[in-house]
Amino acid sequence: MKKYYSVIMQVLSFVGVAAILLSCRDEQIFFQDVVPTEGARLKFVHSASDASGVHFYVNDSRITSGAASGTALNYSISFPGTNYSALTPGSLAVKIAVPATATVAETVLVTSTISTENNNYYTVALAGISGSYEAILLNDDVSAIAYDGKAYVRFVNLIHNSTNKVNVIAKLGTAAPVTIAQNVPYKQFITFTGMDPGDYTITLVDAVNTSTVLATASATVRNITGNKVYTLFARGQIGKTGALVPVLDRMVNR
Repeated sequence: MKKYYSVIMQVLSFVGVAAILLSCRDEQIFFQDVVPTEGARLKFVHSASDASGVHFYVNDSRITSGAASGTALNYSISFPGTNYSALTPGSLAVKIAVPATATVAETVLVTSTISTENNNYYTVALAGISGSYEAILLNDDVSAIAYDGKAYVRFVNLIHNSTNKVNVIAKLGTAAPVTIAQNVPYKQFITFTGMDPGDYTITLVDAVNTSTVLATASATVRNITGNKVYTLFARGQIGKTGALVPVLDRMVNR
């Protein structure tokens, strides 16, 4: 009798788990993104300050969504938020578009072709302003970065009108300031640098007029954790106010 009871309980447990998974399609998609087994890994970030919400397409298939299923990806948001989407490697056609509404047709902002390899990691960033939008491809190779307790950070400048190059300065407590990035022009990035974990003050400054602070990282951006890998990116427009001001933001690469 105990044997039959055990078998019945196992069957019921399996059916219950299956029902949960089948009823939560978003969760299934999430787990596919978090634990891809094969493919080129892609992450997308919307950093074009004057563009409304967009969809990213690869080979004519939409692979992004906003907070609700099917909604556009808003300015400053990356997708997936954690880890990467896995796609068939090779030459990929990328399209970035503002979705159609009931009265306005879809507006294509960028079309581009990128080359990817199996099991390599990449970020595609929408940058620029109206009339000069671009899809910028970053190689996110972290394979050589050790799990040594340090945090690893790099920086990419996505402020289209940073006529002067920019520096990124970090300061932890009473320690001397550390330069994370120096003399970085628009669309360029620096390699990953190891740092002690902690809650830093991180500022973006003009590389020529070094007393000019363009942005200061928020609490959610400046606190870095050991064995994590981050990309800091500058977005916005110098000289603007409100939602368009320069901002230091970040993505988690590992």
